[in-house]
Amino acid sequence: MRLAPRLLLAVLAVALPAAARAGTPLLDALRAEPAIAAAPKYRIRPATAHRQTRPAIMSAIPNAFAFPLTVPAHARLRVGFTLLDRFVGGDMIERTRPTRFSVDFVGADGTMHPLASQTLDPKARPGDRRWIDLDLDLTPFAGQTGTLRLADAVVGDPEADGLTFALWSSPVVYDPTTEQGGPNLLFITIDALRADHLGAWGYTRPTSPRLDALAAEGVRFANAYTSSSMTVPSLPQIFTSAVFPHSESPNLMSSLAGSDFRSKAIVNNPYLEFFLTIQMRDGFESVSTVRWRADKITRAALRWVDAHKDERFALYLHYLDTHTPYKIRGDAATRFTDPAYEGAVGTDWGDVEGARSDKYDAADRAHIGDLYDGSIRFVDEQIGVLLDGLAARGLLDDTLVVVSADHGEEQWDHGSFFHGQSLYDELLHVPLIMRFPKGAHAGTVVDRQVQSLDIVPTMADAVGGRVLPQFEGQSLLPMITDPASVPKRPLLARTNNPTFPARFAVRTDDQKLVTTVEPARDELYDLAADPKEQHDLLAASPPATIPAPLADAMAGLRGRLRDNGVQVRAVAGDGRDHTVEVRVHSAEGRAFENPDRIGFGPSDHLVLDRDGRTLVWTATVGDTQPKGVRFDRGHLRDPVTDPGIEVQVSVDGQPIAPSALRLGGDAAAAPSAAFTYKRSLPALFGTAVETPALEATTPPALTPQPDQPVTVYLWRTREEGSGALSPPPANSDTQDRLRALGYVH
Repeated sequence: MRLAPRLLLAVLAVALPAAARAGTPLLDALRAEPAIAAAPKYRIRPATAHRQTRPAIMSAIPNAFAFPLTVPAHARLRVGFTLLDRFVGGDMIERTRPTRFSVDFVGADGTMHPLASQTLDPKARPGDRRWIDLDLDLTPFAGQTGTLRLADAVVGDPEADGLTFALWSSPVVYDPTTEQGGPNLLFITIDALRADHLGAWGYTRPTSPRLDALAAEGVRFANAYTSSSMTVPSLPQIFTSAVFPHSESPNLMSSLAGSDFRSKAIVNNPYLEFFLTIQMRDGFESVSTVRWRADKITRAALRWVDAHKDERFALYLHYLDTHTPYKIRGDAATRFTDPAYEGAVGTDWGDVEGARSDKYDAADRAHIGDLYDGSIRFVDEQIGVLLDGLAARGLLDDTLVVVSADHGEEQWDHGSFFHGQSLYDELLHVPLIMRFPKGAHAGTVVDRQVQSLDIVPTMADAVGGRVLPQFEGQSLLPMITDPASVPKRPLLARTNNPTFPARFAVRTDDQKLVTTVEPARDELYDLAADPKEQHDLLAASPPATIPAPLADAMAGLRGRLRDNGVQVRAVAGDGRDHTVEVRVHSAEGRAFENPDRIGFGPSDHLVLDRDGRTLVWTATVGDTQPKGVRFDRGHLRDPVTDPGIEVQVSVDGQPIAPSALRLGGDAAAAPSAAFTYKRSLPALFGTAVETPALEATTPPALTPQPDQPVTVYLWRTREEGSGALSPPPANSDTQDRLRALGYVH
């Protein structure tokens, strides 16, 4: 049959290479087409349906997608589809209408060749409440040029609104005769694990015999450092190999897209699961977000491996047991505790606030450290069970095993406890072990400083994936064989926890510069002479001078934020000093992130409250040189409606004149000195509407307004590239989980 002209107009054409290569991921083709970004009828995003999260095209119904291609000789198409069952917390099943999904090949002459067709009616048929996965043979069309068409429409009324969303997951055209094969990938991260508490890093307690053995069988990177001291942004940084990742950053799964990997993530951490299921651009085939101890995660991992024993796999696990609260049971709980200890801390402990407020004496602190070490030993044992399981299945020697951590843990090294509060090495120095297939490079120790940003490029390089140009890290394979041939690079790090001041750090092999945004302070450490960072050279008498390479690297790090996100600038017009105050308050569920000052003076302040929802900037403005601040807005709980931010601006204690408060790229006058900004979508696939308009493609000219003592400019960019990846929206369940972990007080 021939495709009706009316339907031809509805098809969205997306250019592919003239001959689709084996493993062509069609989601990449959609992203590569410039016209797609403005299309109103779909989004490419991780989608959770029927308790499975997959990278998918989330489409309004009806819709159709056409992918031009020349069919390779042995081509097949893998694709899954379903109807969304929940959206923004609401049930969509009762809204659904019977929907027909179809896959067709349309020849160059317009003839349609049906490949598959299935109607889903989850409201009437509970059996349809699932993903449908297809693996379709395209060889009858080998050598032909045509269009691969995916379509969805309501049965009996193809123009009707389906009232929910169709999901097409990970469509891939591949050639099974040319799939590359190669090693499996097992990537493990352990929460809050300090490198210096492992035997391979010189710790005297036997906390990690299995990890130590793994290091002896592989490569140990003795000086690996992460780019943040909290799960978010550290793990998003690792997965995207970017200091400032955002929701469109390519990641590990982007590198592996189109390959023959079956992928799975099993993770226990509310911050991480939110990233993997909501914010990560290209996701795992499935993500299990669990609240399990390490032993149950290990058992689940081996069951999944057994279910895919004849397939190449990429498996990611995140163990949380080394994070507070320490709840290890059995011998591991007391393995390292002092039998003579009689204090108030038991074997089930998680009083982070008390630990920070000097509640515990030296004996209590030692006991807490003993519990931490016991939790490390417990996770170590379970990793051993996992490795033994892979070996028993004949898989270990065909698997690249990578083990690291999201960050370390402070245990009063600088007067505090927990993580996220600083950028000292007890929080940034993490273990990094890579065991290569067939025991390659066994026993190698790399002493050079490396970064967590290097993990994904290295894994991709080692298993035959793509080392993408957007990655800021680099493959470490050359460093393993010839370290001297690899140029040295500084580590760049930042914090992202509103409970503590915003900080940035630059670390080389022997020096570290730490900049605190508020109160404004720089710290400089000689790591060769002072590895525990106890003596700030800038606080010495006389103070040291910041070395130019460190200063330049710090300026470059902060400069990457300077032109992104929400921007505020003030400029004086009469040559006199004036006090400016800008107060910004975020409505429920969206915190501010990455605040930084631009052109600050000694009496200026930038204060973000503990929940990250109120930001206050006060400054003395007295010349024509603009000064100001920048910040990002966090993740929206509801992708359709933005609850907004409240803005108040005053000069010398009085509300600013609306004509002196200029908004957006056009520098239009504000409606008043106090207003509410909202950005909403009339529909999920509609165009955002701002009230008042703040978006600017280029910054406004920062010139004083006539007859005004001070002019304040406020605008925003599209925020890509700013690193605005947020912790999860804090509903009551998430609040309870975070409180138990020590984050919410």
